Amino acid sequence: MTNTDSPAVNATAATAAKKSKGRKFVTVGVLLATVAIGFALGRSGGGSDVAATAAVTASPPQTITVTAPPVTVEAPASAPVTVEVPAPAPAPVTVTVTESAAPAVAAPAAAAPADPASKKNGKYLIGTQIEPGTWQCSEAETLGDIDTASWKVSDQANEIISIELDTIAIVPSDGYTVDLSGCATMWTKV
Repeated sequence: MTNTDSPAVNATAATAAKKSKGRKFVTVGVLLATVAIGFALGRSGGGSDVAATAAVTASPPQTITVTAPPVTVEAPASAPVTVEVPAPAPAPVTVTVTESAAPAVAAPAAAAPADPASKKNGKYLIGTQIEPGTWQCSEAETLGDIDTASWKVSDQANEIISIELDTIAIVPSDGYTVDLSGCATMWTKV
C-alpha cells in the first residue's frame, strides 16, 4: 500500500482543497466589497481622496497637447549633411473611354491650285514649279515710257544662262530657275 492510497492522505488533500477554495471566495468577496464601497463613496460626493480618484479614473480620457520650444541642431561646417526625402507616388490617372467619338473636323479646303498656265512675278524652279516653254506678260509695268517686264534663267550654281527685258520669256528645260518680273498682270503660258 502506497501513501496516496491511505485514507489519511486523501483526507488531508481534501481538507487542503477545501481551504484553498474557501480562501478564493474570501479574497473575491473582499475585492467586490471594496469596489462597491468605493463606487458608493464616489457617487455620494463625500468621503476621502479614494472617492475622488475613482471619479477621475471613471471620466473619459482627455488629450493634452504640450508644445515644446524649437530645437536647433548644428553640425560642424566640414561635415556634409545629406537628407533624402522620398518623392510622393504620382496620383493615379483614370481614363474613361466612351463609345461616341468626337465629330470629325473637316480639313480646311485646300486652296485652289494655282493655274499652272499663269504665274505672278517671282522666282520658280523649272520643271517642278513652272513648265518649260514660252510665257507672255500681257501688260508690263512701266517706268516712264519704258516697259519693265523682264525674265532671267539661271543654272544650279545661280549663274545666269539668259536674261531679257521683254514681255515674252523663253524658259528652257535645261535651266534650274526662272525669275519673272515687271508684269502688271500675270505671266501666261502660250
